[in-house]
Amino acid sequence: MSTTLFSSIESANACKGAGKTLVSKKWKQTAAQNRMERACFVDSSLFVADSVPAAFRAIVESALLESAKGILAKFCGETPIASEIPLGLFSQESLTEQFLSRGEVWFSKEELEKEFVNSATWKRISGKQEFSSSAVYQKAANQFKDTICKLSGKTAKIEDSICDVILAKLEDSDLSTEFGGFVVRRIEAIKARKTEELDLSSL
Repeated sequence: MSTTLFSSIESANACKGAGKTLVSKKWKQTAAQNRMERACFVDSSLFVADSVPAAFRAIVESALLESAKGILAKFCGETPIASEIPLGLFSQESLTEQFLSRGEVWFSKEELEKEFVNSATWKRISGKQEFSSSAVYQKAANQFKDTICKLSGKTAKIEDSICDVILAKLEDSDLSTEFGGFVVRRIEAIKARKTEELDLSSL
């Protein structure tokens, strides 16, 4: 079963129905490719993560949507003139696999700092006027960066409340990058390890 592949995000938005989520992708004009837009609708239920703890739910649901965009981009890159896209590509299994496929990437502290400095999250934080005018704000920003860099340590220990702040401050667009995926996976691992340690200590 397939669904319509729109060549305009605006025209796709005009056709949105109940229970559907718009998945879209834009390509900028470059020397190697023309400017292009593609969009399609898939069931919104695919992006609902009810089984995930509330603290992580919004992050995971956003990551699933970014995975769908990645699947759409890959399909359109391989078949640029297609007018339909198979809905089977957007199963929850494939969305999860798309996200987890980045799990093999591991950043050293230096690599993670470089990725973070180039992230949309850091550009938002450092782009504020307070970053250059307030020593207090700048100190908090740099402490946040240092905490992100700690995630490169395989035995890193970060308080749950700080983990929640990191997830809350991440820009949605970073979730589609290897940097964002790494941060989310490391925080999940740190929280899971703490839960396991708590369970063991209660024996």
